[in-house]
Amino acid sequence: MTMAGGAGEKAGTEYAKMFYSGLFQAIADGKALLLAFDFRPEGMNFQLQFQVAADSKTNKLLEGQKPVALAQIGDLPGGFMTYTASHISGGLLRTMAPIMFGTLGGEGEGKEKAEDALKQLINAGPTGSYGAANIPASGVQMQTFDDPNKAVASLLKLFRAIGEGGTFQNAYLKGKPEIKEDAQEYKGYKLHQVSLTWDLDKFADSIPGGGDAAKAAIRRLLGEGLKIWFGTDGKRVVTVTAKDWGTAEKRLDAYLSGSEKLSAQPAYLATRKELPQDTTMLMLADAGPFITKMGDYMLAILKAMPQQLPVNLPEQIKPVKTQTSYLGFAVTLRPQTARFDMFVPVTGIREMQKVLSPLFMGGSQ
Repeated sequence: MTMAGGAGEKAGTEYAKMFYSGLFQAIADGKALLLAFDFRPEGMNFQLQFQVAADSKTNKLLEGQKPVALAQIGDLPGGFMTYTASHISGGLLRTMAPIMFGTLGGEGEGKEKAEDALKQLINAGPTGSYGAANIPASGVQMQTFDDPNKAVASLLKLFRAIGEGGTFQNAYLKGKPEIKEDAQEYKGYKLHQVSLTWDLDKFADSIPGGGDAAKAAIRRLLGEGLKIWFGTDGKRVVTVTAKDWGTAEKRLDAYLSGSEKLSAQPAYLATRKELPQDTTMLMLADAGPFITKMGDYMLAILKAMPQQLPVNLPEQIKPVKTQTSYLGFAVTLRPQTARFDMFVPVTGIREMQKVLSPLFMGGSQ
């Protein structure tokens, strides 16, 4: 969950500044770099490993990082496009928190309130985050905290800090978020509701070329807005994103009942075993649907740009039926060492080919 209370341009500038300053600092602190490709019958694994000096600024962020199994990702319900899990602590958490929860880019009183709420959220002691999502944004997220009640109160304050015409997940909003406290109770959870509406016109204007084509592309990626329910049972914090409470209830029930666990899927098991057993951040993406959505968005943005493209491209990537196969990504952080792994299964390559071959090869598969 990320949120922000200021203008999108300023937030984007702050994100870029933090990213590049961190990148250049890591390069300056670097001691060794390893790149490796491993081609196996199951698929291709790419690994990048980076080592920094023990007395460097970068290592101060890595101190205290301890990779874990992130096994609770397997408890999420199956059938979603992407899955994420993370376990970040110490100085790195304090540094990453403005990006994770989107308090960059705000101004004035709203920014001060957001920063105060963020401090309280960190003080609640986040210990893990696990999410399942589709595009446009919908899904379920579970987070663990030392103090779940304090975490929920802090999240509520973060939403309240978003001002008129602010941003959420670095996307422009129309008006303020509509907040309903204690909107629902379900199986021991007390849930607040937040409704947001995107300002698609403003978002489209920020893209070169803009206009209706860019607006349509953004709508396909983001939808018209978000409805979010979040709360705790005193043990864990859940966030459900859906078009209405009926859909949200079904998703929450699928997670709480454990009837459709991701860990029961052979495709999940096949990719997960190829990534580090203990890691810091993990992402899985169902190859076919993920490439369809992201490729369709990029295609629409390219066609919206004013310059003439050298090739004829279709209006959109048409969905095709694909089998579930997960692309896998992992970031593993330890003192002095950062490692990135990517695994692309052979089955995932076949599913991506089904999606992209009509675009590049005239429909031959």
